[in-house]
Amino acid sequence: MSGTTGRPLKNPFRTFAERHLAEIAPFRSVETVREKGRKLRQLERIVDELYARGQIPSRNPKRFDAATIAALLKWFEAHGWALTYRTQFLNHLNGLLRHVGNAAIDSLRQRGLLNLDPGPQPIVPKDEAWLRDALHKLEPLEGWTAEVVRFAIQAYIGTGLRPKELRLAKLADLDTQTWWMRVSVPKGLGRWASGGDRILVTDDVRPAFLDFLDRRERHLRSLGLDPNAVEPLVPNVDGRYYTGSGWSRARYIIFRKAGIVGDYRILRPSFAKDLKSMGVGIESVSRMLRHTSVTTTEKFYARMEAADAWSEAASRKAARKNRLITEKS
Repeated sequence: MSGTTGRPLKNPFRTFAERHLAEIAPFRSVETVREKGRKLRQLERIVDELYARGQIPSRNPKRFDAATIAALLKWFEAHGWALTYRTQFLNHLNGLLRHVGNAAIDSLRQRGLLNLDPGPQPIVPKDEAWLRDALHKLEPLEGWTAEVVRFAIQAYIGTGLRPKELRLAKLADLDTQTWWMRVSVPKGLGRWASGGDRILVTDDVRPAFLDFLDRRERHLRSLGLDPNAVEPLVPNVDGRYYTGSGWSRARYIIFRKAGIVGDYRILRPSFAKDLKSMGVGIESVSRMLRHTSVTTTEKFYARMEAADAWSEAASRKAARKNRLITEKS
C-alpha cells in the first residue's frame, strides 16, 4: 500500500527499489548506486515474469517469503547463473528487503538454508605468453570495440587496475608528461576510498596507451566529436562511458570471436604475480594494488599459490601417466 494515499502501488517492487536507492545515494558513489539500480531493475523483470506466471503471489517486497525466494533461486538456476552471480543478486535483493523491514533472506541464512557463498576461488593468473597469444588473435579483428578490448587487456595486465577503474577512467586522469594516472573511481569509493590514489604507467605499457590515444582521437573525430572534450578515457562507440554490462558484453563478444579464454578480472592478479616474480616486496605490491592492508595481499597471493599447486599436481600426474603408458608399451 502507498504510505500517503492508501491505494495499492501500481508497481510495488519498482517503487520500493527507487526509495531504497534514494536512501543509500548519499553514502555511496554515483556509479555504485547506478549499478545497484541496474541489478534491481533486472530483478524487477524477473519478479514480473514469475508473478505473471503465478509462481509468486506478490510483487511487493514487503510480502516476499521463503517460497518467493525459492522461486527466484529456481529461476537463477534454470537460466544457468553462476553461484557467485546468484549470490550477488540475492545480496542486492536483501538490501531492498531490509529497507522495507522484511527479514526473509536474513532468516533463511540464519537457519542455514541459504548458503550460496562458494568461498574464495583459486586465482589462475595469465602470463606474458597468454598476452602475446591474445594480441595475436585480436590482430585481425577490426572496429572500435576490438580496439578497446585490445587496449584493455594490455592496460589491465600492465597496471593492475580493476575492471571498473579503467572503464570509468577520465581522459583528464592520465598525465602523459609524467605518466601518472589518477584512479578517480576506485573500489570502495564513498566508503573507505577517496578517489585520490595514483598509479604509474610504466615504460613497458606506455606504447599501448599512446597507440590507443591515437586511435581514440581518430574514432571520436569520425563521430564529429572533439577528443579533448570527451570525458571517458575509454569511450564506447558513441563516445560515452561504457556501462558495466556493456563493458562485459564487449569483452565477451570480442574474446569469443578471437577464441580467447579468460576475462578482465584475472589480469589484475597477473600483474601482482609478475611483481612477485620480479622480487618486489609484499608491502610495495600491497600499495601498488591499493589494498587496505598487507593481509589482503597475502590472501590474494595465497589464492594464486593454491591454483599453482593444483596446476603443478595436474602436470605431474599427466607426466606420470604418460611415463607409465610408455613403460607398458
